[in-house]
Amino acid sequence: MSDTPLVSHAAPDALAAARAGTTTLIDIRTPEEWNETGVGEGATAIMMQDPDFVEKVTALVNGDRTAPVTLICRTGARTARTAAYLRDIGFTNVSHVGEGMIGSGFGPGWVNRGLPVVRK
Repeated sequence: MSDTPLVSHAAPDALAAARAGTTTLIDIRTPEEWNETGVGEGATAIMMQDPDFVEKVTALVNGDRTAPVTLICRTGARTARTAAYLRDIGFTNVSHVGEGMIGSGFGPGWVNRGLPVVRK
């Protein structure tokens, strides 16, 4: 397991990075959650329970496990665990949106900030 602390981004910063192409933003929630709030603009929806999750993430970064990847979920808890897992299997530049889609101790969340979403 990596000893490097997990970097947490504010939702507006994650949106800006996704728009600029400096990170691959991945929404790891469930289809029900995507339907409830929409998926943040610029994010690719890949459910963390998908049996092909790692392969799909790897494909998104063209096989480059050093490429920046930012994860988002509902409140940041699942992204922290999933980021740790990805780091354990060789992804070296994984961060997350600590406030998630609906908010947490890190901030109000993507939706409450009024950031753009795409309906699935």
